[in-house]
Amino acid sequence: LNPARVEMLLARMDKYSPKFQRNVALLLRATFNHAVENGVLPQSPIRKCHMPRVVAKEKPSWSEDELGAILHAIPEEFRPPFELAALTGMRLGEILGLQWQQVEFNSGWITVKQSLWNGHMMDSTKNGVMRVIPMAPELYVYLKTHKEREAVRFSGEQDPWGRKAKLAEPKGSDFVFRNRMGKPYCPDTLRRDVLYPVLAKLGLEYGHRQSGFHRFRHSAGSIVVKKTGNMKIAQKLLGHSSMSTTADIYTHVQNDEIKVAMEVLEQSILTPTAKSTCADFANGSQPEAKEPSGSLAGAGFEPATFGL
Repeated sequence: LNPARVEMLLARMDKYSPKFQRNVALLLRATFNHAVENGVLPQSPIRKCHMPRVVAKEKPSWSEDELGAILHAIPEEFRPPFELAALTGMRLGEILGLQWQQVEFNSGWITVKQSLWNGHMMDSTKNGVMRVIPMAPELYVYLKTHKEREAVRFSGEQDPWGRKAKLAEPKGSDFVFRNRMGKPYCPDTLRRDVLYPVLAKLGLEYGHRQSGFHRFRHSAGSIVVKKTGNMKIAQKLLGHSSMSTTADIYTHVQNDEIKVAMEVLEQSILTPTAKSTCADFANGSQPEAKEPSGSLAGAGFEPATFGL
């Protein structure tokens, strides 16, 4: 094993995206570092030059009106996870892995500390950082109502003796969003059978890996940055490990703000008053001096000379 062999391996993957190549390089680096720490190898063959550079691309997003129309058109049975995605910007794995014990109605906070990936529960989020998200009033009502409906949905009509069954209050370990078998929803099912038909019905363009749950996340981030003008808030809400990630993804919002700033600057300089003043100076004339107003006018006021 040597750096040249690693470079040859990565060169064979040029048909894959730079992000995929980088993920492979990161996996190899972690494996070789583990081997070095345990004395299996003297040093790792992975070098910095083996890490493909991944350029963050601007992600597509939906407008506020489009999001509202999408949520309204989704069947009520499947609407709650989409509402949470739109109103919090949580990742799909975080939504599907959310349990009722992480939803604190007394404090009004949602604790995001785990994720569901490929049917397996991960004890951490994508970047390994736990975060808390406050529930806004509407979201609080949505989740409260959803919990009550879940109690009814998982209650039998009657027990074996013909008595009316009690409501099956969801346990803390129950998933917030689950199918009729009590298991987390399949993400492909939500995309293919629920979201895509709604987008087609509304006439909204969609495509593979471009209009799934992650687009709800980017839309939420874009709206937060646009409305608050605070990139740090978006970073905290979305759980990005660095501000640069947030800034790279939401450059379109920054560009809109810069455009507005340029228009304000232009209007400030090129207003009719400003234009006439500029014309006076260009013609060699000075603005007409005005008589001082207030108690200083005609009161014998003499400006200080500061010893000159």
